[in-house]
Order: sequence, then C-alpha cells, then structure tokens
Amino acid sequence: EEEIKYVPTMTLFRNKYILIVFAIVFIQILYWVFLDFQLKSMASKELSKIELANFFGLFYRYMGIASLFVQFVLVRVLINRLGLLPSLLITPIISFIGSLIFFLTPRFKIIAAFNIGYLSFSETLNNPAKQLLFFPLSQRIRIKAQVFAGGVLTPLGQGAAGVLLIILVSAIENPAYYSIFVFILSGLSILLILLLKPFYKKILSDSLQKKQLNPSDLVKILSSPGSEEII
Repeated sequence: EEEIKYVPTMTLFRNKYILIVFAIVFIQILYWVFLDFQLKSMASKELSKIELANFFGLFYRYMGIASLFVQFVLVRVLINRLGLLPSLLITPIISFIGSLIFFLTPRFKIIAAFNIGYLSFSETLNNPAKQLLFFPLSQRIRIKAQVFAGGVLTPLGQGAAGVLLIILVSAIENPAYYSIFVFILSGLSILLILLLKPFYKKILSDSLQKKQLNPSDLVKILSSPGSEEII
C-alpha cells in the first residue's frame, strides 16, 4: 500500500489533467450560484411571503422525489451505458439548454422546473462522477486534489460568484439576463469535459502500468464503458 506523504499544493497545478478538473469544478460552482439567484429572484418578484414558503416547500419536495428517481433508476443506467465522461456532460447540457430557453422565454415556472432538473442530476450523478475523476491519480495526489477541490475551490467559486452578483445586480435587474453568463459558463464546462477525455485515458493508462490504483478504485473505474480500450 502506498505511503501517504505530504504533497505541495503547487504540484497539483503542474498536472494538466488536474487543472482541467479543477476548472470544471470551479466553473460549475459559478453557474450554479447564478442559477440559484435566478430562481430566488424570480420567486421574490412573482410570489408573496406566504406563497414563497409554500413554493419552496413544494420545490424541495419535488426535487427530492426527482433526486430519488435519478439516484435509484437513472444513475447506474447512465454510467453503465454512457461511461463516466459522457455522464458528466448531462448537467452542463441541462444548464446550457435551460439557460437559453429561460432567456428567450423568461417564465417563473420554466426556471423552477429547470432548477429541479439540474439539482436532481447534480447531487446524484454529477458530483459523484466528478469525484471519480480523481481515482486514476496516485493515492497521495488524489487525496490532496480532492481536499483542495472541496475545501478551497468550492467556497472560492461561491465567493467569486457572490462578488460578481454584487457587481452585476445594480446594472442588471432582469433575472433572465443572467442566463447569458450561465449559457457561456455551461458551454465552457462542456468543452472542458470533452477536452478531458484524452488526458483521462492517458493518466488511467499510466496508473495501471505503474500499479498505483487500489483494487477497489480499479473496480469502480473499470465498471464503466470505454475502459477496455485502455486495457
């Protein structure tokens, strides 16, 4: 078993694969904050205080039901049939298409339904799939990268998005216009995931040759389609 040693943070930034994964994590945090702001901004404009309470009660109820359906019915099917990287494209595609629809047709029901769909896939499919991207790395690099992604990039992305909203909210009052940022960031996320494929294959192949993977990690990676080509 590989001994866990200290890994300098700068080591992570010398690896192109890790940099792309970090960029995907950061960008997806950015546009999620914008999506959340759009929903709450539209809700505050459309509904009274009592209606807001009722709406968010129903919203989280339906989101929970949708998440359970995705978790127990769709996740295994999608990952087994599509593979890891194509499965990662689902949530940015939802946000890419949904932001365009909401920009062209800014209706409260549209942004609400869009958020339910995005959240149900994000929590049950996208976030676990992003964690699998770290599995081909050696154990000490993987642990450092996962800690940095969750402990640094996530709050940093939330803070950056918050600062952007503070700057933009005085100039942009219509919540639909924030769809432009969601559209651009979602498109960038899709491009980065597509760019990641050759790096993922190479780093997985290198890890297999160097026997850097634990048996449990190897089983999880090879359970998805496309691994035969690497073998």
